[in-house]
Amino acid sequence: MDYFEPKTLSEALALLAQYGEHAKVIAGGTDVLVDIK
Repeated sequence: MDYFEPKTLSEALALLAQYGEHAKVIAGGTDVLVDIK
C-alpha cells in the first residue's frame, strides 16, 4: 500500500489518474497511519 499527501487538487487528480480504480481518497487518515506503522 502506498500513502500520498497531495498538497493541491492537481496533485490529487494526477494520483487518481495514475492509480485508477486502485486509488482511494480518505479524509483524516489517522487510523490508516496507525495501521501502517
